Amino acid sequence: MRKILPEDLKRHMARHRLDQYTLLDVRQEWEYGEFHIPGAVLLPLPELADRTGELDPSRPVYTYCRSGGRSKAAAMLLDGLGFEASSLDGGVDAWEGEAAVGPQGAGMFLFDEVRDMEGLLLLAWGLEDRLERFYQSLANLARDEASRDLFRKLAGFELRHKDAAYALYVKGTAEPLDRPTFERKANEAAVSGGREEHLGERIEGGISPEELLAGSPEDLSNLREIVEFAMAVEAQALDFYMRCRDKARDADLRAALMVLASEEKAHLRVLGKYYDERPE
Repeated sequence: MRKILPEDLKRHMARHRLDQYTLLDVRQEWEYGEFHIPGAVLLPLPELADRTGELDPSRPVYTYCRSGGRSKAAAMLLDGLGFEASSLDGGVDAWEGEAAVGPQGAGMFLFDEVRDMEGLLLLAWGLEDRLERFYQSLANLARDEASRDLFRKLAGFELRHKDAAYALYVKGTAEPLDRPTFERKANEAAVSGGREEHLGERIEGGISPEELLAGSPEDLSNLREIVEFAMAVEAQALDFYMRCRDKARDADLRAALMVLASEEKAHLRVLGKYYDERPE
């Protein structure tokens, strides 16, 4: 049975596409809801033997639990079935990377309304647009230029995510709408009777503005706190798109969701480098 150190798993995840490995959380659902590694599939150890058919045997599997005991048992079971399985040494107790919170179904009501590629990308564009405007609002509140500049850069990331969503729409639609019409349709779908009913007042990652505000930095001049906050938001967004992908049955939708999740992963990597370069 192979073990993998947390720092080695982080390096592997950074160097490989999201569809090249499976990150498997074998804890119970309540544990997953409190904290999990973004993009992890929840499959509790007591259910694993009956549900191995849900896993792709062509991908390496990295199992984890709280401290490593259950994940070792899971890796041994999978190894015996021919999987290339490794257990995270020390479990999430030893993990110091990004984290996501909430149960498997968190924010998934948004995806329940998606019926096709256009619906998915209108949803994604709307979620990204709300986060862009949120960052712009924080930029307006910040009192020093460095913080304003950072929030504007974060808003710029969301603008590029919106560009990616529209590019996916054009690629996957036989007769795509032009950009202004697409954006107008996304806004019309989101706003009804003066209330954002379609999105249920949700922002990127499926979270509410209240939840986002609760986690935002108290000191808008602390650049490290701002980057930590942005990393938490992007980790939640990556996790949301991966959970949507796991739920999707249509191959094209799954592929589009993987691209959206990969955009969030790339954003996280940039933020991580920025954080490392900013000791103060």
